[in-house]
Amino acid sequence: MASIRERSGPRGTTYAVLFQRGDRQTSKTFADRKAAERFRKLVEAVGGDGALELTRAEKTAARTVDDLAREWLEWKRRDMTVEAHRDYVRQYEKWIEPTFGQRVAENVTERDVQHWVDKVLAPKLGAKTVGGRHALLHGLYRWASAKSRGYVTHNPCKETELPKKKKAALRGLSVPELHALLRAAEATDNRDAGDVVALMAGTGWRLGEVLAPQVGDVEVTQAGTFLTMRRVFRRSEGVVEGGKTEAAARRIRVLEPAASKLAQRVIGKAPTDLLFPNPHTSKAWNPTAFRRNAWEPIVKAAGLADRKPTPYWLRHTHVALCHAAGFDLVEIQRRIGHEDIRTTINVYGRMIDGMSDESARNLEALLNPSASLDVVQGEVVTPPAAAPLPAPPATS
Repeated sequence: MASIRERSGPRGTTYAVLFQRGDRQTSKTFADRKAAERFRKLVEAVGGDGALELTRAEKTAARTVDDLAREWLEWKRRDMTVEAHRDYVRQYEKWIEPTFGQRVAENVTERDVQHWVDKVLAPKLGAKTVGGRHALLHGLYRWASAKSRGYVTHNPCKETELPKKKKAALRGLSVPELHALLRAAEATDNRDAGDVVALMAGTGWRLGEVLAPQVGDVEVTQAGTFLTMRRVFRRSEGVVEGGKTEAAARRIRVLEPAASKLAQRVIGKAPTDLLFPNPHTSKAWNPTAFRRNAWEPIVKAAGLADRKPTPYWLRHTHVALCHAAGFDLVEIQRRIGHEDIRTTINVYGRMIDGMSDESARNLEALLNPSASLDVVQGEVVTPPAAAPLPAPPATS
């Protein structure tokens, strides 16, 4: 037997169907009495387990991938920036909806997803981008198949074989090329552009980060000049609070020659003034406009047009110079704003050999068979004399 119990609460009235599953009583709650009454009759007809199974089958039978996507994207909104959520919607509409949108979500199979990856995504996109689009569908199904929802009974994305990612070699500038770029930036008539290039080279910040700070983000002290990243330029929103990650919102020391340039820029300005406003509009400088109108002329003046460097090359160059100057990986991670040191290792591990001159000398001493010295914690010490071997036991 099953019964209905009406309950009133802060969210309104609900209807709980109480029924037996084996030797224990359980309940299922509904928002309206009609649905509760229908479920109660199912319990009496086929039992508690049978009623739950039929209800689950009905719930999954008619839901399309579009139905799930609308609810999932709304659920995701609470944990995302506006720009990130818009990007999720754009990517879903462009890459997932045309293939799966009108399909019944429960009927999408592992073979369907593999075919989509192999025939729709892979011919048009790189391996990393294919993985990102697949992750979007995977996340949708992981959410929908959770036991707390049960919208589908399986996730067809779990066994997909994705294209292998090929890591492209990082591209940066040699020291002579960097100096040529900085000289061209110093000589340009566009002082703002020259200062931006100098700051990027001296901090390793992304272009969208360098164009966003305000005067109040600069601290000029006796200990040095410091810059705090509190905001960033996003493509469709302009300057917004917060960084790409929590670690991206960092405070770093700015060294010369960029430090002197920052100190001059803050004189006589309000704390909320932009450090680098667009000279034509006094608003935030759009990165696309900066690359076209400021970066490219400086690159050409430096004699680097054939190499076609991008502003992002300065980030890679800065990491290489930090390593050459003796920074360890943790210092580099914090300076460039990676959330996880594994990201720093994965991205820059090939350009960082991880061995200091002192470490190399110590290892050479340990590997040299003719050396009579040992290296202990960076100090050279004489090894202790070997103890004499005990005499062999007497034999009878």
